[in-house]
Amino acid sequence: MDPVVFLIEALLKLYNWAGQVLTYVLMNTVFKNNPEAEGAAKALGAAFNMLVNLTAFYIALKIFTRFERILLYIIIAGWAIFVAVMAGMLSPDIASEISRIFG
Repeated sequence: MDPVVFLIEALLKLYNWAGQVLTYVLMNTVFKNNPEAEGAAKALGAAFNMLVNLTAFYIALKIFTRFERILLYIIIAGWAIFVAVMAGMLSPDIASEISRIFG
């Protein structure tokens, strides 16, 4: 099995398990005296899962925006090399060597 697929599946199982655990804990503590509140416990578990998703998305967005400037410089350099090769100002052999270094 591909390690990336395995990691994603493991994270999804952990994510689902966390929501189920929260629902179980709520049913056995907060809503213990009110068994018909199972729907509320499930709704809170679903809300917890949604908040986990939003938090993970926010953290990923923050991480990637920190690298935005670096990525911009790499894109600009790539386009500059591409244009230079196409205009005949840079030998394709040199461009190939640059690609080998960074690729």
